[in-house]
Amino acid sequence: MSLLVWSEDRPEWQRDALRRIAVSGQITETDRDAIYARLRHAHEIAVESDLACTPLAADHLPPVTDTVEPTLLCSIGPVSNVDRLAADQQLRFGVDGITLVFGDNGTGKSGYARIAKKMCRARVVDELRGNVFAEQASPAAAARFRFCLPGDEEPQDADWIDGDAAPEALSHIMVLDEASARIYVDKQNEITYLPREIEVIAQFGQLCTNLNSDLEREANAIAQRCRAPVGAGFSDATEAGRLVLSLTLDTPLYGLPDEAALRAAARWNEELEAELTAITAALANNPAAQARIRRRVIEMLNPLADEIDAVTSVISDDVLEAIRLKLAEAVAAAATAAQAAEVQFAQEPIRRTGQGA
Repeated sequence: MSLLVWSEDRPEWQRDALRRIAVSGQITETDRDAIYARLRHAHEIAVESDLACTPLAADHLPPVTDTVEPTLLCSIGPVSNVDRLAADQQLRFGVDGITLVFGDNGTGKSGYARIAKKMCRARVVDELRGNVFAEQASPAAAARFRFCLPGDEEPQDADWIDGDAAPEALSHIMVLDEASARIYVDKQNEITYLPREIEVIAQFGQLCTNLNSDLEREANAIAQRCRAPVGAGFSDATEAGRLVLSLTLDTPLYGLPDEAALRAAARWNEELEAELTAITAALANNPAAQARIRRRVIEMLNPLADEIDAVTSVISDDVLEAIRLKLAEAVAAAATAAQAAEVQFAQEPIRRTGQGA
C-alpha cells in the first residue's frame, strides 16, 4: 500500500501534516503550530486561526516510475528577480558527465542552486529572494529552463514562476546540497537513504509523539487550574446553576454543556433586570429580614457599649475632683517641706540641702 492510499482515510489534519512534510522535507515551527491548531479543532477545541486543510496528493510525492533513463536538466536561465543574477545569462549543464561550476563569492552560484532546488526536488528548499538593494519589492522570481525527457532526442524549453507548482518534468530530479546532506547523516556519520514515503511517515510518527506530549502538558495545566470547583457559589435551583456545577473534571465529556447552552443560561435582558429590582425592593421591606438586620446590629453594638461604660466609670467627675484635691495637697505639702528644709539646713555649705536630689 502506498503512502497516498494509506492517507486517504486519515483525518484531515493528518493528511495536511503529511502534505507539509512531503513538500518541505521537514516541519518548521510555523507548520507545527498550524498542525497543532488543526488537531485541536478536530477534537472540538476552540481555535482562532485559519483551519483550512490541504490533503496530501500525488503531486506532493515523487512519481513512481519504472523508467531507466533519467530526465536531464540541460540549462537554467534566463532568470529574473532572483538575488542580483543577470537577466540575460544561462547556466548550462553537460548532458553526459559532470558539470563543474566555480567562482568567487557573490557570483551567483548559490542563487542558481536555490532555483534548482525550487524547480526540482530537495530535502531542504530555500526561499527565492529578489534584489535586496532595490528600492521596491521585486516581483515573483521567474526562470526559463531546458530539459530532456527519457527517449527525446531534442531538449524542450519551459518557463516557471515562483509560487507555481514545481514543473512535473523535473519531478524525477533530486538536488543534494550541504543543507540536505546534513539530514541524511546520522550521529555515527553513516549515510542512510530511506525511500521518500517511508521517511515522510517516520517524520509524521515523530510529529504525533511530540504533539501528544504537548497536549498532555496542556491537559495537566488545565487540571491544576481546575482543582477547585467552578460552581462553588452557585445553586442547583436554576438552570444556570446546574450547568455551572457540572463543569468539573469528574463530568464526562458527553455530559459537559456546550457553548450555546451556557450562553442561553447566562442571557440577561430588561425583563430580568426589572424582576431583580422588584425582588430587591421586596427583600428590603421584609419585616423578618429587617428584624434579622437589627439583631445583628445589636449583637455588634453591645460589646462596644460595655467598653464605653467601663471607661466612663473610671473617668467620672467625682473621680477627677478627688484626684485634683490630692494633687493640690501634694503641692502644698511639698512647698511646706521646702521651707522647713531651708530653715533647718541654713548653715550647710550646699544650697537646697534636704529638698530632694
